[in-house]
Order: sequence, then C-alpha cells, then structure tokens
Amino acid sequence: MHTKKKSVTLADIAMTVGVSKMTVSRALNGYPHVNKSVRNKILDTAKIMGYRPNAIARSLVLGESFQILFVAKSFSHKHFSSFLTGIEKVISKSEYQLTIKRTQRKGITELEVLYKMEGNHPAGILFDANMERLPEVVIDKLTEFHLPVVVINHPDGDCPFTVIKRDYKREFYRVIRFLEQRRLSRYLYFTSGNNSRRNKEWIAGTQEAVSRRDSELRGEVIYGISTFSQVKNAVNRFSDEDSCAIIVDQHILRLILRERTFASEKWGNDVLIVSLDESRRAHAYGVSYIQLDGEQMGIMAAKQLFNQMQQKNAEPRVIKIAGDICSCDKKVV
Repeated sequence: MHTKKKSVTLADIAMTVGVSKMTVSRALNGYPHVNKSVRNKILDTAKIMGYRPNAIARSLVLGESFQILFVAKSFSHKHFSSFLTGIEKVISKSEYQLTIKRTQRKGITELEVLYKMEGNHPAGILFDANMERLPEVVIDKLTEFHLPVVVINHPDGDCPFTVIKRDYKREFYRVIRFLEQRRLSRYLYFTSGNNSRRNKEWIAGTQEAVSRRDSELRGEVIYGISTFSQVKNAVNRFSDEDSCAIIVDQHILRLILRERTFASEKWGNDVLIVSLDESRRAHAYGVSYIQLDGEQMGIMAAKQLFNQMQQKNAEPRVIKIAGDICSCDKKVV
C-alpha cells in the first residue's frame, strides 16, 4: 500500500529556518521589509524541501488565479509534446499551474473552451495554432479577456498577440548553405502541396540565400507531386550532367523510401536528399533533415507569457525560431 507523500507547508519551512510562518509567507510572496539573507535562506530551504504553493489558496487570499491555460487543437502532431515539455520547464519553476485543453475532440471549438474557462480567470493563455489562423471570433474573445496571450506557430498575417513561430525562410537559407558546402550546383524542390504559406517562405529563403551569397546554385520548384514516377522523371532530366540535390517534404520522402532500391542503384552518390520535415524515416535511412527545437519554442512561449504578465500593456512581438540541419553521411537512402 502506497502512502501519499505529505506536502511541505509554510510551518515546515518556518521550523527549519527558525523564523515565523508570517515571515516565510512574506518572503515567498516577494513582500518588502524581509531581511535579504533571511529571504534567500527561506527561498533556498523551500526549494530543497520541494515546496509547491497551493494555487487555490493563493487565489482566495490574493484574489487572482494561478492558472496558465494552454489550448491546442490536437495532442498528436509531432511537435506538441516538445512544446509542452518546454512550457512545463518554465512553469514548474513558478507558482503557477498549467491547465491543458484540447479542442479537436467531439467538435469542441476554441471559443467553447474559452467560454468554459472564463469563470476560472486564468492568469495567461498559450495557444498552439499549428500553422492555422485563429478565427476572428476567438481573437475577439481573447481580446475581451484583457489577458496576456502568446500564440505558437501562427501563420503570417494580422495577429494582435505575441507569436512564436517557425522561421521557414531561414531554414531554407540554411539548406542552401548546406548544399553549397557540398559543392552542388543544382537542386530540385519537390512539394506535395501547391502554393502554401510554408512553400512561399521556403522559396523566399532560397531566393534570398542565392542572391545574397552571389551563389552559382540554381534550382527548380515542382508542385503537386503525388507519385514516385514524377520524382524519378524530374531527377533523371535534371541530373544528366552534374550531381544535384532534391529537397522534399515528408510525404515525398515516403514515396522515395518505398522505392529506395531503385534510388540507390540508379542515383547512387549523384543525388543528395534533404528532408524539410524531421521524421524517424529520415533519421533511419540516413537522409539529412531539418530538426526543429520544439522544446525551445515552448520555453520561449512561456517566458514571453510571464514577461507580459509582469509588464502590463507590453507590445505584441513576432519571434521566429529556425530548425537546424541534421547532416547524415549517406548521400542516398
């Protein structure tokens, strides 16, 4: 039978340090007129003893909530867990508690989540937009709250809140530098989508990288790829003379890996594959890929939220984080 571990109280800390419970409370809550050395000793002791403030009790005493609301459409997209890890790293060091709500379940919308949480008076809100625009009604409701709001991965466009987003343009810039270092002169960029925002940013990054560096690297963008035959025909046409690179998204990487025997035999070391999406397939088959540090994005989002909570009426910002190239020695799968 497991006995529940007793939580550390203010009285426990007071007894250990040798001060009154009121002094401990004042030190932990940042009140003035507490001796600096005593305050530091109380803070160190509380940390060592594993003291966690009771958010409900503090809400009643101070008249404010100690909840941070994190709203996400889905818990299953590949970066969600790393976002959450980063957010929890920051919040765990504070007196706040994280409440997580998923909207892509049983038809629940972001607006319904906000209406349900309105009575709980969260201190701040984090949104995982997953590259989809927040509906106008949701933006209006968030604005009504007059609360700090930080949105993760909102696409380009008008968003009245601080946004932490992926910098696709800079990622493609890094891909171009990566190809130049391998002395390649040509590349093909295959995409299964059409004219998405991500494609626009990647193409802009390519053009900027090539023009800035006076590069001899030249390439072509091919949209709407759905079969391996389309990839094969384009590569065969493009790589007659020199070695080249093919830049692909996750869908097209799957097409290539299904035909990896052909790719290895026919293309050999003349074709370098770079995946713009991190995946276990890319890692397993020795394909170079871009890896986004989702945990760092989560840490940045939580820190920006706390900054806004401390600095009222702070101006919204757009902070971009680019993934890094994970290089593999193999040139072909």
